[in-house]
Amino acid sequence: CSLATFLPLFVVYRATALYENAGSWKNIIWGLWLYFGAQLAKLMLIALLFSSFEVGPKFIASHELIKLVLGSVDVAAIFFAIKQTSGNSTLFYRLLAIALGWSISHHIAYYLPGYWIHARSLQFTYDSLLEAVSSQLALMVLLCLPFLTYVALKKSDHHRASSVLASMGIFLVLSSEGLVKFLVAFKGFDLPIVFGAQFICALSVVGITRAVWTATQKATRKHETKNG
Repeated sequence: CSLATFLPLFVVYRATALYENAGSWKNIIWGLWLYFGAQLAKLMLIALLFSSFEVGPKFIASHELIKLVLGSVDVAAIFFAIKQTSGNSTLFYRLLAIALGWSISHHIAYYLPGYWIHARSLQFTYDSLLEAVSSQLALMVLLCLPFLTYVALKKSDHHRASSVLASMGIFLVLSSEGLVKFLVAFKGFDLPIVFGAQFICALSVVGITRAVWTATQKATRKHETKNG
């Protein structure tokens, strides 16, 4: 299960030729450490402002709203990473490197402790297998988040429509877990429904990301040609 969770990260690194771009490791490390910094900042905000907040499997509307607010910390951290990273890499590979570093940290923090606990158990359960499948869907979403953040926060008149759509994509990323909890609360834990909802959310985020990134690149080239 650990192999199924972490091997795709290496596949992304090799398949996208990220290792051939200068400065990629620096950008990956930026994304990796900023993830932990963002989670620490969210913990501090919870302790200071939302002391009654609890993370659990039940759907509680107020708690999901707080999670959306806290999700802005992740977006801010990713945008900070985009502004700080540089090098000879193109913008696409800079964003991809940040996304990969962010995904590595998320998988280590979110999945590895559970695998360790289950590995020490005397009885096998399918929880780890479900987590491995869930990690693939999470990876799809996390790889898109820096691209959506860049487009949503880019200040440009000819990117306005793409920025709005990218903002909708970010909202879907931050609210996807809450949507799944809502389905579980409404329908009960039905495995096909849960993973179906996760799969649809992941595909929707990927589709939005591809659309806004393509539109942004076309608009940028058109703008440069007009001014050039």
